[in-house]
Formats: sequence, C-alpha cells, structure tokens
Amino acid sequence: MSFAKGSCRDKIDITWGCYGRVDGITDLDMLKLMKRAGCWRISFGTRERITGDFRFYRKGETLDQMRKVVEWTYKAGIKSKGFFMMGNVMETEKTLQQTVDFARTLKCMISRYIFNAASRLRDL
Repeated sequence: MSFAKGSCRDKIDITWGCYGRVDGITDLDMLKLMKRAGCWRISFGTRERITGDFRFYRKGETLDQMRKVVEWTYKAGIKSKGFFMMGNVMETEKTLQQTVDFARTLKCMISRYIFNAASRLRDL
C-alpha cells in the first residue's frame, strides 16, 4: 500500500493494474486508495473453488470472501478479472459447471478459465 499512498501524496499521474489474492484485500477503503492512485484493474487468481476442498491448493480464501472482495472492487470503480483453474483431480462434471455458474455471478470484467489438460475431464 506504500506505492498507492506515495502515488497519491506525490500526485503521480499514472494508471496501473495488478495481480492479487482475495485474502490480500482487507477492506473497501484499501481499494478506494488504490483507485485514487491510478489502479484500473486487479486480476484475481481465484483457482478452482467449487469442490469445497480449498486445501487442495493450500489457499485460505472462501467463496463468500471472493464474492465480497470482487463486490468491493466493483464499488471502488476498479475492474476485476478472475482466473479460474479447472479440472483438478477432485473435480467432476458437476463441479466444473458449478465453477462456471459461480464465475457468472461475480462482477468481473473478464473471467478466464484455465483448464488442466491432464484432467480426466478433458474429453467433455
């Protein structure tokens, strides 16, 4: 956040985007500061979240947290991009569809689906 604070303080007129994790965003005020500093897009590495076993990727985020942070990002006037990793070993055809359905509920500018080519679901 020191970059955003310094950009605002020094009146540096730039636009920028970044990659982030939803568990790294603490509140709406943080995003508003980033917007004032010129941030126009955050790309969230959301992975695959529907199987219910977030421990597979050793990430601490939840679906509710993801919804909340993407909503905050939207309210702050920043575009969001979601990357969804799909086709892990625990995924089924049903959870694949649930992932797509969940992504559609988010206010993301773009949702990108990254499919594991080694998945047994590759022939769907």
